[in-house]
Amino acid sequence: MTPSNSHSARRTRPFIIVFILLLGGFALLAGRDRTVAADDTANRRIYTPVIVVPSPPADELLVFDWNGPITIDHHGIPAPEPLPGANGDWTRPINFAQGTIHLRIEVHSQPQPQNMGLQICWWQDDRETCTRAGKIVGRPGAVITWSQDVARLWSLNKTPVDWTRPRSNGIVIRDDDNGVVSDYGDWNWAGHDPADWFPLDVRFTAVVVEAGGTFSGWDHYTP
Repeated sequence: MTPSNSHSARRTRPFIIVFILLLGGFALLAGRDRTVAADDTANRRIYTPVIVVPSPPADELLVFDWNGPITIDHHGIPAPEPLPGANGDWTRPINFAQGTIHLRIEVHSQPQPQNMGLQICWWQDDRETCTRAGKIVGRPGAVITWSQDVARLWSLNKTPVDWTRPRSNGIVIRDDDNGVVSDYGDWNWAGHDPADWFPLDVRFTAVVVEAGGTFSGWDHYTP
C-alpha cells in the first residue's frame, strides 16, 4: 500500500466505524420496538379480565346432579352412584338433615314432550324417602325449581332413611296421573309407549342447605 493510500484509509476508517455504530443503533431500536410490542401483547393477555364463579358456601352441599339421557335401559328409574361427599352423615358436623333441599330440572330433549313429574328418592335397607315430584313438560329448554324441608320429605311408612348412614339414590319418573313410568314389577310403563318418553335428556340437580341457612343460588352449580 502506498503512503497516499494509507493516508486515505486512515481518513475513511472513522466514517466506517460511525456507519457501523449507526446501523447497530437502528437494529437495537428495532429490536426494542419488537420487544415492547411483544410485552404489550403479553400484558394484554395477562390483564384480560377473567370471570370466576365463586365457590359455594360451606353450609351447602351438592347432593345430586344427573346430566344426560335417561334411556329405556334405565327402566324409568336411573340410579347413579351417590356423588362423592354427598353420601355421608347429614347430621354433623353440619346439620343438613334439618335443613332445606333445593331442586332444579332442565329438559334438553324428549321424543314426544310429555306432562311428567320427576323426583329424587333415597333407599336404605327397607326405607325409602323421596322429594316431591317436580311437574314439567318435556320441551327443550323447560326449567323448574323448587325447595322442601328435608325433615318433611315423603317417606315410606313414615320412616325416613337414616341420614347418618350411606344410602342409594335415583330418579323416579311419573306421568300426569302420578303413575310410575317404569317396567319394574307390574308398572308396565304406566300404560305408555316408552319410545315416546325415552331417551329423556335432562339435568336434575339438588343442593341441600343446613338448618337456618340461605341458598346461594343456582349460578354456583349450573353455570
